[in-house]
Amino acid sequence: MKYSMIPTTLAILTTLTLSSQAVTFEKQIGGKEHDHARAVSVVDDGYVIAGYTDSFKHNRDEDAYLIKIDKNGEKRWSIHFGTREDEQLYGMAIDDHGNIVVTGYSERLGNNRQSVYLAKISPEGKFLWHRGYWRRGNSLYTGKGVVQSYGGGYVIASTEERPKFFNKAVNIFVVGTDPNGKRIGTRYYGGSKEDRAEAIIKDDGGYVIAGLTESWGHGDKDMYLIKTDKEGNRLWHQVYGGEDDDIANDIIATDDGYVMVGTTDSFDLTDDDVYVVKVDKHGKRLWHHSYGGSRDDEGHAIIEDDDGYVIVGGTASTGKHGYAKDVYLFKISKKDGKLLWQRTFGGEDEDIGYDIAKTDDGYIIVGDTQTPRYRYYDVLVIKTDKDGKIEKK
Repeated sequence: MKYSMIPTTLAILTTLTLSSQAVTFEKQIGGKEHDHARAVSVVDDGYVIAGYTDSFKHNRDEDAYLIKIDKNGEKRWSIHFGTREDEQLYGMAIDDHGNIVVTGYSERLGNNRQSVYLAKISPEGKFLWHRGYWRRGNSLYTGKGVVQSYGGGYVIASTEERPKFFNKAVNIFVVGTDPNGKRIGTRYYGGSKEDRAEAIIKDDGGYVIAGLTESWGHGDKDMYLIKTDKEGNRLWHQVYGGEDDDIANDIIATDDGYVMVGTTDSFDLTDDDVYVVKVDKHGKRLWHHSYGGSRDDEGHAIIEDDDGYVIVGGTASTGKHGYAKDVYLFKISKKDGKLLWQRTFGGEDEDIGYDIAKTDDGYIIVGDTQTPRYRYYDVLVIKTDKDGKIEKK
C-alpha cells in the first residue's frame, strides 16, 4: 500500500504552531563553501553532528567535520580534520566513555586511493586518532556505519568497489577493530554482483547490516538485510523489494524485529518513493509501504518513538519549488505503517534530511540546505517538538 502526499494537505500540516514546552529551532551552520551533515547523536548536554566541509580546509580538498551544539542550538565547538586529500564522514557512534567515533572514507590513509576511515574524538572535541582500512590497493572503500563492538572496540560496515574488466565488483566489507583502532578482523558479504552496506546496528548478541543487493532478489537492486553473530558469521540474509530498484538506507531494532527505511522505484508509477519494511527477528516480512507523491521522495533515517516510527528524508512532491527537494518528516504507526502525520521544511532550493535522533521533547534532524545566492550547501539543523513542529517566531 502507498500513502500519498497531497500538496494542499501538506500546506496545512506544515503550518508552524506554537509549542510552549519543547525547544524548537531551525539553523544553518557552515562557512564560505560547501558544508554537509550526515549523522547526529544525542549527548548529555546537546547534540553532535558529523559530516564534511570545504570551508575550513588548508588545501583544495574536503575535511571531516564535527559540530557540537547545545540543546538550544548554539554552537559549542567544531573541529575539522583529515589529511591533504579528501575525507568524508557518513556514520557516527558514541562509545561507553562518551567518545565520538566516526566513519567514512579517506583518500590518503590506507591504500592512498580511498580507504575506510575511522576517527576518534573526545567528548570535548579533542582529536585523538584516525585510521584507514583496506584489503586491495586498487579498490575504493567507503564506511557508512559504525557501532561499538561487544568487546569494546568498533565494527564498521562499508562497501568495497574494485575494478573487474568491463564492470566493477562491489561487496560489503566489514572491519572489526580494538578500542585503539587496530584492525582485528574483516569480513566480506555478498555475491557476484553489486552489494552495498548502508547501516549497521547491534542486536541480540550480534550485528545487523542493511543495504542493497543485486546478487539476490526480485529485480534490479533490492533491500538487503544480513544478521551475523558477534564474530561476524552470517546467520541469515533476506532481500525485499519488487522488479525495480529498492534500497535500504537505515535500520532500527524493535522488540519484535527490525524496521528499514530507504527508497523504492518498484511500487510507484512515477518517480521514487520512501520505502519502509517491517520484519520479524528472523527477517520474515510483516508489512511494507511506500510514501510520497508524484515526484522524487527519498527516505534516509528512522527512529522509534513511543507510539510509532519517525522517518526523515527529502521530497520534491510538494511542488513548491519545482523539482528542488524539501526536508520530509513523517510518522507512521507501529502496527501496520499507517501514516499518522507528515511535515516538510525548506526554502527555494534543495533541502534534505539525512539523519534524525529522538530527544526528550521532540526530534533533532540534520542534513543539507542549499544557499540561494551562492549555490553552496550549509549544514541544516532542525529541532522540532513531538508533533514534528517548530515554534513560530
